[in-house]
Amino acid sequence: MFRDAFGVGAEMGYLNWMEEGSDGLGVLSVNSCYHFNEGTSARRWRPFRSGGYTLGFDGDMSKNLFNVDGVVDFWLKPKVGLRVEFRDHIWTEGSDTAQFLGVRVGVTFR
Repeated sequence: MFRDAFGVGAEMGYLNWMEEGSDGLGVLSVNSCYHFNEGTSARRWRPFRSGGYTLGFDGDMSKNLFNVDGVVDFWLKPKVGLRVEFRDHIWTEGSDTAQFLGVRVGVTFR
């Protein structure tokens, strides 16, 4: 994190359609983020916005997507927190658009 507000990150994951028998899509994302309440690391709630590029792939093809999300960290202890994230992976091709909405919950450390 830079200046206690800006950050960069990367992750790998897997997306799947909610249809029976559908194949999923591996994803590799590179993002930047902005943390609100910069300089106030003592606060228990720390929201931030993130977005970036996602490469979607399976055995036959690859697709370019982008992602946006809203996240909040709730610090339970000085170095351990709970993270809740709402993310949308968006794929567009011509006039077609597909969105992959997701909610993630996890533990975060500082």
